Amino acid sequence: MMLGLLLARAGIETLVLEKHADFLRDFRGDTLHPSTLEVLAELGLLERLLELPHDRVPEIAAQFGDYPLKIADFRHLPTRCGFIAMMPQWDFLDFLAREAARYGVTVNCVCPGPTDTPLWQAVPDKLKEAFVRAIPFRRVARPQEVADAIFFFASPRSDYITGQVISVSGGLTMAG
Repeated sequence: MMLGLLLARAGIETLVLEKHADFLRDFRGDTLHPSTLEVLAELGLLERLLELPHDRVPEIAAQFGDYPLKIADFRHLPTRCGFIAMMPQWDFLDFLAREAARYGVTVNCVCPGPTDTPLWQAVPDKLKEAFVRAIPFRRVARPQEVADAIFFFASPRSDYITGQVISVSGGLTMAG
């Protein structure tokens, strides 16, 4: 996303597609590392970003019995922000969408639910059955259905849509 914003600011037409193999993994965005914050500072965006609700993590430590262990201390890094900023991914993505819109770039997200892929085939049968029971359509997505949502966001038909999420989950993510 950051690279997409940088390219857009330079006037380069950009399409950013995200992919990761584990649909249970959090999207990166909850943790903004000091190097990312430094890039945002260089772009003149840091102050506006830090106006959003966030938590600052200046160090990471653990306790093993009676033994404390400091794993990382970000306060000594040669950056403006000696901390990791913890921020909900949607707040960071909305922020990027607002900034990118100034350059005519849209920022949207496709969130696939369980999809019939090799990863899905590796899921234990009992877990697959539980997912399918929870999906109103009573089946998992076909890869083409996820691709169709991506193609929509990549097409001119979505030129005036930004900051949005399409959940291709057969209704799994609906409240209630």
